Amino acid sequence: MEEYAQLVIKEAVAAAKAGQRERGCELLLDLVETDANNELAWLWLSNLLPTLDEQLFALETALNLNPQNHKARQRLTQMQARQQAMQTERHALHQQQLSQIQQLLADKVIPQAREQLLQLIAEDEKNETAWWLLSQVVEDVDDQIIALENLLTLNPNHTQAQTLLVEKQKLQKEVMALGFYYEGRKSWELAADVYARAAATSSDPALRREATFRQKAAELEITHPGILTNRSTLTWLRLAAGPPLLYGLLVFVHTGLRPLNTPISTCFGFLFILLGSASLVGIYNTPLHPFWKQLFGPVGLNRPYARFALWAVGLFCTIIPFTHLLIISIIRFNEFVLP
Repeated sequence: MEEYAQLVIKEAVAAAKAGQRERGCELLLDLVETDANNELAWLWLSNLLPTLDEQLFALETALNLNPQNHKARQRLTQMQARQQAMQTERHALHQQQLSQIQQLLADKVIPQAREQLLQLIAEDEKNETAWWLLSQVVEDVDDQIIALENLLTLNPNHTQAQTLLVEKQKLQKEVMALGFYYEGRKSWELAADVYARAAATSSDPALRREATFRQKAAELEITHPGILTNRSTLTWLRLAAGPPLLYGLLVFVHTGLRPLNTPISTCFGFLFILLGSASLVGIYNTPLHPFWKQLFGPVGLNRPYARFALWAVGLFCTIIPFTHLLIISIIRFNEFVLP
């Protein structure tokens, strides 16, 4: 065995000196697989392996086999110093890249920021900040969960990541809420895929109908960008403004164009209209708005019973003031006497 090892080392050294470093490295790696205690093979590998980390590992292995090799120990000290300098330089470069990425995020250049984050993580898988930023910019919730899990593997005490991971995992299990989430981020292709899955697998006919409708709407947005309204607070207020404006106009006419004569009961009716209209619009247009998420958790207003309850409350609050105004008008009409 010893003679065979000497022959392999001799061939590997000759190959390395002839410029065939990869060939020499392969021969030595094959040798240490069968003869892991061959100090000379490890020493040569510490010269031939492609990366500094691998060379250090080989040299440390050789020193474990022969701690009295002072030349190898001196070389190890030099290589460790070089490794430390390279790590410091790499850390500074990565910090510079993170600053550039954060500027891109501030400028809302998300695709480029996402691409640079992926490149950075490929070079430095233990960069907590990069994983955190990546969890904010990837579109797919599955990818967000992977990024958060990797971050928590590096830092289990990251409270923001813990909270966000729980939220994303709950969202992942709620198909319609997931579709609403993608709509809010304008990720229409992901939204269409989720709704298609919900339409095909749900046992609830009402949910299947809604999923099919939203799937077609998302597909329409893909082919005709900008055709759908963004489900934002501004959209919520804009859509909810119709009934209050109509009610206010009717009250204005009802008081003979003298709004200061508006009865207290009619003023309360205006508040009811606002509440009812906001509820009805919010159910269908902003189901994952932060307000709903504060009330109902990470999946927002996605529970059937909650949506039905709010629909009933909204309808009641909207109809009652108009009915009250109608009754007052009828009473006044009956009291009206022609001269």
